[in-house]
Amino acid sequence: MQQSISRIARCSVALRGLTVLAMAATLLSILYTSFVIGFGTANQMLPDDLASLIQPAGKALGRGHIALVALAGVPATLAMLWTLWQAQALFAAYATGAILTERTSRLILRIGSGLMLIAALGPTLGALQSVVVSAANPAGQRTLAIGISNADLWLLLAGGLMTVIGWIMLEATAIAEDNKGFV
Repeated sequence: MQQSISRIARCSVALRGLTVLAMAATLLSILYTSFVIGFGTANQMLPDDLASLIQPAGKALGRGHIALVALAGVPATLAMLWTLWQAQALFAAYATGAILTERTSRLILRIGSGLMLIAALGPTLGALQSVVVSAANPAGQRTLAIGISNADLWLLLAGGLMTVIGWIMLEATAIAEDNKGFV
């Protein structure tokens, strides 16, 4: 048993490091986006699927439009950062040997909720971004693009799984606490 906990602790240290790196990379991408909006070519910020909505093709959007597109992505980015923060806290707890606790169970539940939120925000905010990008198009060429990818569905399912596991772990910790009282 001690060997398993030691393995969990070692793995959790590495995963916590990767999670912190993912948070740092996300924050750096936010800084890069801000820099490009301020100093770069505005259209280079748009993914191809959004850039294709601009009519006439190749027309440059103003910085205001690009800033609105970026702002529309903020809720998903914040949800991702919050979920990563919960994950690093879970890995930190596991690294110290705190495995079956109410705190770790709640962290699992929060991670699941965060993943489901990210999955829901992706298509919703993508649709909002398509409206913002195409708002300057001539009448009849404005677009509302709604897209749900396999990745969105998998993320929703993974988040749902994590949420259910979190609930089960909460029940397990309550049972474990009750059993301690009998001994």
